[in-house]
Amino acid sequence: MDDAAVYRLREDLAVVTTLDFMTPVVDDPATFGAIAATNAVSDVFAMGGHPVLALAIAAYPKEDDPAILAAIMRGGAVRAAASAGETICEPARQPPKAAAATSAKVK
Repeated sequence: MDDAAVYRLREDLAVVTTLDFMTPVVDDPATFGAIAATNAVSDVFAMGGHPVLALAIAAYPKEDDPAILAAIMRGGAVRAAASAGETICEPARQPPKAAAATSAKVK
């Protein structure tokens, strides 16, 4: 299975869309956000796409410090400028999760 879906709009243009979630692989929240965004965008690049839209997504324990969540989102915005996003509350003692849904065009 591919990491992205491709929908052909016409013979010379298609849309590539992907969604990637991940748990922290580093301790720094901003770096984690940047890695998560880069991971999502890399899937559309792998399909030959040129990103045009990203949506930030996070699952974060509501008991944890919201400043950490803000740092994760800021880090992601450095790599993929998100136009909107969604955050859900994660149960206590769960690691945060960050993701991006990315759409791209392919000619």
